[in-house]
Amino acid sequence: FLGKATCAIITLLEYEWFHSWEKENLNHRGDRYEEIKKTIGHGLIDQACKLFPQMQDKIDLVVIGSPLSHNYYLGNTVGDIYGLHHNLERFKLEIQALLRPETGI
Repeated sequence: FLGKATCAIITLLEYEWFHSWEKENLNHRGDRYEEIKKTIGHGLIDQACKLFPQMQDKIDLVVIGSPLSHNYYLGNTVGDIYGLHHNLERFKLEIQALLRPETGI
């Protein structure tokens, strides 16, 4: 939209905080789930507005997701947002060799 901007705030959360709702259908996870998302999300917005106070009165829409949102929309597991599972296994040499790009550069 002309004259509009988008701000995406991304943070890492413990999947276990949302684990009890993983079998529930999207938009039917209950008030407690929504309350947790809103508390975390609005806390992040408050922090962003402290850094960028000029955006405080210009927010038209807020959409707050959780690790379960990533599972649903992106087909991820346990809320992974950057593709690879972040554990020590992925840093083994044989895994790093598999991930190394092969280009003519």
